[in-house]
Amino acid sequence: MHAGHKSATGGERRRRELASIYARHAGAKYERLFLECCARRDTILSIRAWLGRVRLPALVPPLLRTAYPSVFRGFPNHEIRDLLTMV
Repeated sequence: MHAGHKSATGGERRRRELASIYARHAGAKYERLFLECCARRDTILSIRAWLGRVRLPALVPPLLRTAYPSVFRGFPNHEIRDLLTMV
């Protein structure tokens, strides 16, 4: 493998690569969700950390759905949790 095959350094190039993988394997709906989550990454990570500290990680998806209804509408909790592992 060479640099043209992988974006090991992260950053914007890695986000685009992951978004294209979501689009190819899960569809445009999940590509959009991934990009929306990346745009809100700092807030999402803060929410996850805070709820983790108080031992309420199950509340992350419902709280995100409340904070960003247009982003998370129509996604079940388990899909939100799965996607957040990539953000």
